[in-house]
Amino acid sequence: MFHNKFSRFLAVFITVVSLCAFGCKTQPEEVFISDLYGKWASSYGEVYEISKDYFKTYGTWGNGYEGDSIMIIPNENDNASGTIFLKYTVSMNPDYSYSDTAPDVGKWYAVSYKNLTKNSVSLSGAFKLGGKTSTETFFEAIKEFTVENGYFDSYSECTKSE
Repeated sequence: MFHNKFSRFLAVFITVVSLCAFGCKTQPEEVFISDLYGKWASSYGEVYEISKDYFKTYGTWGNGYEGDSIMIIPNENDNASGTIFLKYTVSMNPDYSYSDTAPDVGKWYAVSYKNLTKNSVSLSGAFKLGGKTSTETFFEAIKEFTVENGYFDSYSECTKSE
């Protein structure tokens, strides 16, 4: 009797292991919006610092744009992609320098993220030729800065450095 029960158990066990080995898929790593927080660096020398309160860019060229009033909106189906909205506190001047008196300071901007894991993310600032560099309101930014409107064509592959 023991031998018969053990044989059935062993048969069921082998079947389950075999099915999982050939048919079970591992679930993708679950990520949360908070996984965006930290310092991210690309191979191009860009650095992005993201917190719940502040967004800052800099790199080998010096300081870049910065912002506060951070609003992160994940895509409907997952937290691994979405858009970060920020209100400029430092922006680009017409001469390509950055300052807190640039024309876009106090206005809204967006950065798209995708492929977020705990250690990597793809980031793209909103840009398109002839497009807007900012909007007056958060709601205008949501409507304007979208992939469908031609923004976010080029992404930087970043790894978490802190």
